[in-house]
Amino acid sequence: MATWPYTNSRGITVLVSFCETVSFAADFADDEEARERELTQLLERAELSDKPGLADAVYDIALECGASGMVKRYLAARPEQKKRHEALQAAREQATAVEQEVGWAKSLPFRKPAELNTPVPAEDAG
Repeated sequence: MATWPYTNSRGITVLVSFCETVSFAADFADDEEARERELTQLLERAELSDKPGLADAVYDIALECGASGMVKRYLAARPEQKKRHEALQAAREQATAVEQEVGWAKSLPFRKPAELNTPVPAEDAG
């Protein structure tokens, strides 16, 4: 996440207040439409400010809670970020495919090799 350029106590108060508001908007877990609406309003307010980190914070929360419409809106104005997001999505899809192919191996019992259970003789320990 971007570093916050706030240096005075008033700026820090604004940052904390904004983050609390973003967290509140993300709490609309049961109502996707309300969550999307709240996050979109927060993104609009963040983009009006001269603090790009605020829009980044809203984007991060939207990613976490799956507000895809808000994520698309954020990425529409940021081509570099969109490229990174697409690369991340491709990597996630690849990881899911690998997990599906080898996930069965997790069900196998874990066994230690016999060599690990053998005590080391005193003359070889040094």
